[in-house]
Parts: sequence; structure tokens; C-alpha cells
Amino acid sequence: MPRFKVTFADGTFKTVTAPSRCDAIEKALALRALAEPLAAGERERRTARSTGTPVVLIDARHHADFREDEGGRWVTLCEAHGEFVQHSTLAAARSWLSSPEQWCSACGRAHP
Repeated sequence: MPRFKVTFADGTFKTVTAPSRCDAIEKALALRALAEPLAAGERERRTARSTGTPVVLIDARHHADFREDEGGRWVTLCEAHGEFVQHSTLAAARSWLSSPEQWCSACGRAHP
């Protein structure tokens, strides 16, 4: 599998192994996102194995961008594409983290 050097706008870079340049960029962004500290309201951040995209579990009570009354306290967010789903329980939200291709349309198109 080929290796790609992905350079970010701030001049930093990551070298990653991936089947294509597009996959390498997605993987590098996911690795970079995992290295950042959790923001207010974020409970968990990881890379979904099925798609390689960064996903975040958010508590809507402590995050300025989400409202609990709009669908549930817990939010599953695809950080790569900005799509999210709200859940009423933490267990449900955690279970959705592993398969963003089922709820994020961009992930679903890229990983049918």
C-alpha cells in the first residue's frame, strides 16, 4: 500500500499509508483530530474503523451548538462531514459511533 505525505495549512504534516490520496487525506485528518483535546461538551472522540473518519460523542447540555430539546441529550457527530444524529440515551449514541456510514450520507456514499 502506498504512503502519502499530507501537509496541513499550518505547515505541519503527517505521513500515512492508504490506498489512495483521498483516503490518505481523510486518515490524516482523523489522526490529527484525535490528537486535539476534547472541547466543551465532548465526551469521546475516535476514528470509526469502518470509514476512517473522525466521530465525536457530544453531551448537548454542555455544548453551544446543540440543544437537548431538538432530539435528545446525546449527539453523534461525523467530524469529517459535519452530519450528526441526536439520541435520548448515552448507550444509543455510543453504539452509533462505530458505523457513521449508516447515518452520515457522505460516509455512506464513500463506504457503501
